[in-house]
Amino acid sequence: MTENFKLRLSRKLLSLVVKRVEAILGYSITFKVRPAENASEPERIQKSENSVILIQGPIQKDDKFLAETIQFYRRIHPQNPIVVSTWRGSSSELKSQLGSVESLYFVENDHPANGGAVNVNRQLVSTLGGLKFIKENKLGDFVLKTRVDQRLYDPSTLTYCRNLLDLFPLASNLPGTQKKRIVGVNFNTSKYRVFSFSDMFQFGHVDDQLMYWGAPHDKRNLSHDDLNRLKTEGCSLLDFCKTMFPEIYLFTSFLQRQNQAYEFTLRSYYKALKERMIVVDSQSFDLYWPKYDRDDSVNELFTTKKWDVKLSHAEWLSIYSQDLDTLHVAEDMLNQPVS
Repeated sequence: MTENFKLRLSRKLLSLVVKRVEAILGYSITFKVRPAENASEPERIQKSENSVILIQGPIQKDDKFLAETIQFYRRIHPQNPIVVSTWRGSSSELKSQLGSVESLYFVENDHPANGGAVNVNRQLVSTLGGLKFIKENKLGDFVLKTRVDQRLYDPSTLTYCRNLLDLFPLASNLPGTQKKRIVGVNFNTSKYRVFSFSDMFQFGHVDDQLMYWGAPHDKRNLSHDDLNRLKTEGCSLLDFCKTMFPEIYLFTSFLQRQNQAYEFTLRSYYKALKERMIVVDSQSFDLYWPKYDRDDSVNELFTTKKWDVKLSHAEWLSIYSQDLDTLHVAEDMLNQPVS
């Protein structure tokens, strides 16, 4: 069975199922078929030199998905180093599975004594360990930070992110040491959860990434169950954000270490996004996250949870382009219950 035949068959079968579901439920549904392995090498418009791919997180036993991701990245980004930063003693099986892969490096870290709020300290340790390795070994000045359980299919991702940094330079009068903006993805970058800037995908200068991921370890024991309990109790969105779950903890800590004052308001949040960050839609990178995000329809047209919608690139661009003093900001959303 050829690859073209399998692709046509997959699309045909999915189309039949989708049409039936649309007729029954009254929704308009789209789908996308991607190769799981052995993808053909794409044509490149431009190479992105001086950029490193950092894959961070725990390696699972017999981690076929991660192995395929590394092999896929090696084909579509042949000149860019790949660093996998994980836990000590967990990479030997994957190394054997992969064999010899050019410019592939493994960094093994020790678990922190305390995982922190929703395991943020584990994310800090594994990400920072990889960033330090990149910096110390002079692998590149720019880093794309992603996760072991996600895959970016678009071959222009690195070039696209570098171009964004050139198109949207930092203002020269900003406080702090930040050199370039940090590019983040709209998935988990919230429109209304103040300072919830996604931590799963980031692209930026290695020094800025070291600063962002150099946050002090969180000494709290806040868990997912604690956050879910707050939702069932119907606490306000503002109080929910003030629990400082990882995305908010990381972004506000970064702002503090850049000597930028902020308040827990949407206008203050938008100001930080306008001045220091770039938000890009996950579709621009063709981000695939099989564990949680096969459904990519969470926006204001299709959900009753307005507080949970993503901030799109178009909305970030609107914030960037307008005077914040005259921008309409729905501050009353912060008083809405989270449920």
